[in-house]
Amino acid sequence: MIREIKIGEKYQRSEQILFKVLEGETILVPVNSQNGSANQDALFTLANSGALIWSLLDGTHTVQQLIEQVVEEYDAPEGQVRQDVITFLENLAVRGMISQ
Repeated sequence: MIREIKIGEKYQRSEQILFKVLEGETILVPVNSQNGSANQDALFTLANSGALIWSLLDGTHTVQQLIEQVVEEYDAPEGQVRQDVITFLENLAVRGMISQ
């Protein structure tokens, strides 16, 4: 389990999360590892920067690169984006939705 999000580390989406992009929103559905069924009571919806970050969580981008992509895409201040990205990744990590 991830204890701390580090700027230079690379993270990837968990294989236990199905996702689909519908009408500009990314829908995340946790999958039960024992029987492979989707837990539809635990749907997550991502839009905008959350969806962008999720799309880049393929294990090839560092957290710093994720921050840079969000800053570039939304023309937002890097300091605020840095904190938002780290908080977002921490929330995903707590739920077991990402790994290193």
